[in-house]
Parts: sequence; structure tokens; C-alpha cells
Amino acid sequence: MNMQQITNEALDAFWQVILRHFPQATTGDLSPLATFQLDQAAEVAVREWIANNVTTQETEIAAGYRFRLFRPVDRFPDFLAPADLTGTLTAVDDSGVWGRMDQHIAGAEQWDNQIHWQTREEFARDTVPI
Repeated sequence: MNMQQITNEALDAFWQVILRHFPQATTGDLSPLATFQLDQAAEVAVREWIANNVTTQETEIAAGYRFRLFRPVDRFPDFLAPADLTGTLTAVDDSGVWGRMDQHIAGAEQWDNQIHWQTREEFARDTVPI
């Protein structure tokens, strides 16, 4: 499930609560600017909540672990892996953490479509379990 879907579901629940308290409302109008600002704020809040509560725990990090990128992973100048890609850890050792991605990442061919994190902490900040 992508971040926009999660945010939309959360906002649907939010509006159900508002409607329950104001049943006399006949429409659900909100200005385009307020709608945009609410959507943006809600997505930021959802991302922050996930980052603080659902990210990978360091004790889970081992070869074979399945994960989803929580945020884009930038390996400038070689590639940028967008959020929501999935993968499997292939190696966890003193040299860092390696994960092979399920989806193709343009520019990552020379690393067999893998992403490297220098530390377990760095990997944990970028991923959530699947």
C-alpha cells in the first residue's frame, strides 16, 4: 500500500468523525487550497508516525529479511531508489547491509540491483518490514 492510499484512508476516517458530530451538514465542501494543505499535512503526519513507530527494528536485520523502502534512497551520482520499492537483504556484515530490490532501479545494474547501507541504523531509518 502506498503512502497516498494510507493517507486517503486516514482522511476518510477523519471526515467520518466530523460528519458524525455534524449530521446536519448537507455537503462536504472544502476550498481547493484547504484541501491541498490538509492532504499535504496528513501525508507528512502519516510519514512521521511510521518513521517513529513502524520502521525496521535492528534486531530483525539479517539476510533474507523482506523490507519496503519507507523513503527514497539516494546514491548520487549513481541512482535514486524511490520510496515503496521492496527487496530482500542479501548480506549483513561488518561492511554494512546489502539489499536486492525486487523492482529494477536504473543505475544500480553494476551492483546487481542492490542497495548498500553503511550501517544497520542507516538501513533501519529507510525501511519498514513487509
